Amino acid sequence: MPNQLTLPFKSTSAVPLRSALREYIQSAHTETHPDAFRWDISKWEAMRKDAVSNTVHVDATEKVIAYHAQLVFILTKLPLDIHLPIPYSRAFPQDSPPLTLSNLAYERANILYNLAALYCQLATSEDRSHGDGIKRAMAHFQSAAGVLSHLITAALPALETSLPSNTTMPVDLSEPLLTALQKLMLAQAQECFWQRAVVDNMKNHLVARLSWKTSLLYRDALEAMENTYAFTREWIAHVRTKYHHFAAAALYRKSVDDLEANRYGDELARLDIAKAEAKKALDFARKGGVARAVQDDIKSLHDTLETSYKRAERDNDLIYHQVVPSSSSVPPIQELKDVVTNTVPLGVKDPKSVIKEGEAILGELCGWGVRVAIDIYKERKNDWIQLEIMDSAKQLDSASTSALRSLNLPAALDALDRPIGLPPSLLGKAEEVRLEDGMHRIPALTEDVQRLARRNSAALDEALDMLDQEATEDEEMRAAYSGDVWKRVASHEANHDLTEQARRYREVLDRAAESDRVVRDDWEEWADRIGVLCWDESDIETVVPSSTLSDVSGGGSKSTQGHARALRSHLETLDDLVQARATLMGRVERIASSDDVAPRFMREAASVAMWVEVRPEIFERAIEEELSKYDKFREELEDGGQRQEEALEGIKERNALFLDSRREDPSVKAREHALQSLDLAYHKYRDICRHLTEGIKFYNDFAVILAQFKESCKVWVLERRKDVEWLTESLNSMSEQQPVPAPAPKPSPEQPSASTEDFASNVPRPDSDARVSSSAAPRSPSATDQDDFGLHLPPPNSAAWETLAVPTSARKPSKGARKTRSGTRQAAV
Repeated sequence: MPNQLTLPFKSTSAVPLRSALREYIQSAHTETHPDAFRWDISKWEAMRKDAVSNTVHVDATEKVIAYHAQLVFILTKLPLDIHLPIPYSRAFPQDSPPLTLSNLAYERANILYNLAALYCQLATSEDRSHGDGIKRAMAHFQSAAGVLSHLITAALPALETSLPSNTTMPVDLSEPLLTALQKLMLAQAQECFWQRAVVDNMKNHLVARLSWKTSLLYRDALEAMENTYAFTREWIAHVRTKYHHFAAAALYRKSVDDLEANRYGDELARLDIAKAEAKKALDFARKGGVARAVQDDIKSLHDTLETSYKRAERDNDLIYHQVVPSSSSVPPIQELKDVVTNTVPLGVKDPKSVIKEGEAILGELCGWGVRVAIDIYKERKNDWIQLEIMDSAKQLDSASTSALRSLNLPAALDALDRPIGLPPSLLGKAEEVRLEDGMHRIPALTEDVQRLARRNSAALDEALDMLDQEATEDEEMRAAYSGDVWKRVASHEANHDLTEQARRYREVLDRAAESDRVVRDDWEEWADRIGVLCWDESDIETVVPSSTLSDVSGGGSKSTQGHARALRSHLETLDDLVQARATLMGRVERIASSDDVAPRFMREAASVAMWVEVRPEIFERAIEEELSKYDKFREELEDGGQRQEEALEGIKERNALFLDSRREDPSVKAREHALQSLDLAYHKYRDICRHLTEGIKFYNDFAVILAQFKESCKVWVLERRKDVEWLTESLNSMSEQQPVPAPAPKPSPEQPSASTEDFASNVPRPDSDARVSSSAAPRSPSATDQDDFGLHLPPPNSAAWETLAVPTSARKPSKGARKTRSGTRQAAV
């Protein structure tokens, strides 16, 4: 039986690698087909199967190292989360439930841990009765320490930063625990070095220094282990025993060196200190349930120290008479420099040395950093175009429309140019509304918006219902178990991030609902006037009064006509600017839709070294250069904005002159008002249609976000329910393993006979140790005998049985009653 600790493996099961990888390639790499990577997928599956088999053999280390090297390369091609659930059991604490994460960094961290556990188990399985076995064990322990050190520095940071906010770091992969294990592996490697020195019969002073170094390393491991709660009492006791054991061994070897150098007083003092250390080690070993081999080792040392101390004390008292120094004045044992180190295997330190050319999994796949950089470029491009082009253009259009509306243009000119009938511009606008069936289109769009809004709200309610249901289940379990037993974070604390996210989504939906209400109010206000635009021309003419100017044929005085022509020219200039702006927006949209930066980014990614992770930050300069090609459109838009301001200033000046030259005629005013009202109705129709269309797009996009949130809630609830199942099974198992209390002692003959309640309370349970063995010979009780339950029963053939009142609680329960009590017990547990 080995006298050193062994790291347990973290077991796993098969994962849906093929389907997850194919779905990722199909969604994220539309330029290729998943079938192009069939060899890569098969290779990945086969290598993982070999790596997680947890076979304790030297050749198994090569398979695990090769798989780890492939993982390092794969992580330069894939994001950490490709929706591949990866389950692993937990090594510490050993009674914890398995943990499943969709995270490739989690896979890599577990693979490195299992590699360290494999080296440790190879070390403890070596035959250390000869030098070669000790040498191999020491090398394996150093490799285990090196792998753990590499896990802490190279793999752990990526896992920590990639975990969701509602997921805590697994305890068995936390830095404090891994650091403790790494120190433990070094201490056990140092113990092998000490053992090799003993086998090789090195000098006592050197063995003492090696033993003292071993004790110090075990002390460091003990301090690190006590900083985490994951280790069992037996492990802590083992390391504490080793710490005191090797301190005692070092003092013993140094006492022998003192004896050889005639330092008899120092010898006796060291033996006295060593006895105290050995006594501590022996006590910790016995109380902590340490392995028998460790207890035998310290017991043997303790006996040797007792014998040596008696001999040294007798010799010094009778022969040498040297002064025995106090324990504080005994010269200390000189500490050795580190003789064992963290040895990281070459294949772990340099993964490139393991994979041959052309055998890298997913070697032909474009790195995930390229895809992320392309997505970042698209997002920045769309945001820039929306902010700098589209929004600015809409603001300029809105400023133009508002200015003309305040000046009652072009209705005033239309009323002057056409005293009767309808202006061509108004006829064209009415034709647009009529062809689009405006009076039916807007209600249909409104209904679509409301339907999508209800669907979004229902999706959010369903997600919250799942959280509420889980919280109810959690409260029921807490009510069924005492607080000291049911140790789990309450639902309202565990789901805080999800509920906070739901609150933000609800606020977004509320703001959207308020915007929808404003649009519906606008429609109710303008529906009648928009409906007029859907009429025939002759019907519209009935709501637009004709002018009654005396010079109808002339359309006003010559001065008025001159100002009108000049004003019309300014309006045409403004219309040209608006049309040019619309054309510019169309050009930008067409260029943006056909803008493909993937070839350039892939060329730049190809220039990066093969094993370097292609991160999105590499393409920052390329993104800025590609975005700069849209600057000319912003400059053109700004130039058009300045020209529009000049045109509006000219319109205002000419309109003032036009108004001064006009005659004051009520019929002209009425005609202007009617034409302006219909013109405003047209613009309001366009605004309402635009807002409703944007609302439909918003709700469709938001539905995708809510679906993802709902799925996150579903996964979280399932994980919580798995925890409940595991906790319930653990508590049931603990309940079944608890010893049944012994039955109450039988009353003496002097005591009165038991009552019905006493009888029921003394009936042993079916699984009680107090039941009578079936192999015991039957005994015929006499009339004076007292049965096992403390009742005085008549002889078997006595007529007294006819009138004996048997307590109902003592009758054998029916089959259904037994089942009911069993079910109640299980429910209570």
